[in-house]
Amino acid sequence: MGGMKKFQFSLSTVLGYKQQVQEGLQNEHAQLVHRVRQAEAYRNCNRELREAEAKGTTVSEVLKYQSALRYWEQQIHDARAHLVQCRQAAEAKRAELVAARQETASLEKVRERKHEEYRYQIQKSEELFIEELVASQWRVPAP
Repeated sequence: MGGMKKFQFSLSTVLGYKQQVQEGLQNEHAQLVHRVRQAEAYRNCNRELREAEAKGTTVSEVLKYQSALRYWEQQIHDARAHLVQCRQAAEAKRAELVAARQETASLEKVRERKHEEYRYQIQKSEELFIEELVASQWRVPAP
């Protein structure tokens, strides 16, 4: 039987690279989402400190809470700016990730289509070989 070469996808290195890029983008996106959540946690600190102050505490505790409130208000102010940046970066990374997934998916579709063509050619080659084999067995030798 005429031996056909093993299937090799000519864009396999490109596909591998695109998959690596996609994985990297997924990791970066996850890190940015984590930063967004950390920044949002600071927002809750202000509310918690104000609730503790409102419960009725001693003068020293009130002063301690006021000091803590000033600190946390500054932290919250800084965190809000950081939160906006993180959200923008996370959204940009998500868009990159979507694009990378689309590129990877299209390359995987091309690979599958090429593999289907390869299997079709193998099948045709085998059919032709069988036809030639059968035909050669039924040939009448020349007298």
